[in-house]
Amino acid sequence: MSIEKDLQSVRNVFQASNLGLVDRSEEVKQLMYAVLTKEHMLLQGSPGTGKSLLADNAFDVITGASNFKLHLSKDSTPDEIFGPIDFKALREQGEYIHNTKDYALDANLIFFDELFDASDATIRSILGLLNERVWKKGKVNHIAQLHTCIATSNYRRDNEVTAAILDRFVFKAEVGNVEKAKEKMIMYKNFIMKGNNLSKQKKISFVMLQSLSDIIVKDSGNIKFSNEILTTFDTLREEFKKETKKEITDRTANKALKVVKASAILNGRDKASYEDLRETRYVFCTINNRDEERYFEAICQRVIDNLIKKKEALEILNESNAYLETLPTDLSSKSTEFFTETIKELQDRVNSIHAVECDTVEIKENQHRLLIQMGKLVESNREKFFEMRIPNY
Repeated sequence: MSIEKDLQSVRNVFQASNLGLVDRSEEVKQLMYAVLTKEHMLLQGSPGTGKSLLADNAFDVITGASNFKLHLSKDSTPDEIFGPIDFKALREQGEYIHNTKDYALDANLIFFDELFDASDATIRSILGLLNERVWKKGKVNHIAQLHTCIATSNYRRDNEVTAAILDRFVFKAEVGNVEKAKEKMIMYKNFIMKGNNLSKQKKISFVMLQSLSDIIVKDSGNIKFSNEILTTFDTLREEFKKETKKEITDRTANKALKVVKASAILNGRDKASYEDLRETRYVFCTINNRDEERYFEAICQRVIDNLIKKKEALEILNESNAYLETLPTDLSSKSTEFFTETIKELQDRVNSIHAVECDTVEIKENQHRLLIQMGKLVESNREKFFEMRIPNY
């Protein structure tokens, strides 16, 4: 199967309706980016808003993966995550060895329910699992098979340890109740008719998902990043930090670039574009945090939209300048048809140049220069044309 068909399968699978969810399109798109970039997602919100349903249904549509799910509590220990101590090995060899089979290290997809109910010690134990995909225990480094982790929480706890775990979750969303009347009716009817049954939903194989993720994560040369795009990306990051007072670490910023790559690939581009940069909102913002989303959109309008206007303006001005260079200064010897078409083309270009919105000094100067040149060319040749073709004019 071609990569285009694989990507279309991803788009079809990661739709809110396909996951049996209503009013969750933003969260599901964020989840799609998480699995495509091999990153993790944290769902925060009040009890009963469907956080666990989203996580369960998301992993249900990925076939052939090994899953691990654990509801965390204040009494949870690292052994519940990584496996119990092998007491036989302890007795016979005097070594602390864990039976890790069928626990988190073996899983491709992990779901931690109620993450912040766990103790700081337990949370600290999974830091390496989420980032380096390694669990260090004594002298042994246990390699994890983890692709993506989803965690949920009814609340957020802030301290040094939880700050570190939050930085491991590149994607974050606040999940609330369905509010719109129409969508609530759909939710009620879906539950009456289907419950949580996803047996008829579209699915995707984990092998296919891995291959697509490898293209995004491992192949560094398949999407080109111009200096202009990287500079704009950095401006978005710094402006967002300044406006929201929200820290965007270097690790998070680097991982946001994977989303830019994923967006480009999903849209059939081999170069990162301004539109791909807009998708970093799924990393920089906590989705459904209206203040953060408004700040991000305002920054995009200020930074990206102005750059796009400037680029479009320069294209119009450069094309018009190149066109002028092809014209002789004296059109009187040309045919009537050529003269008429040329004058019309010049007038159309004058209108386009007048419509340019970007108001940088560079654009304004070029705009003014071209309008003067075109105006002079039109006027001088119109007189010559009539002088030659209409006697005694």
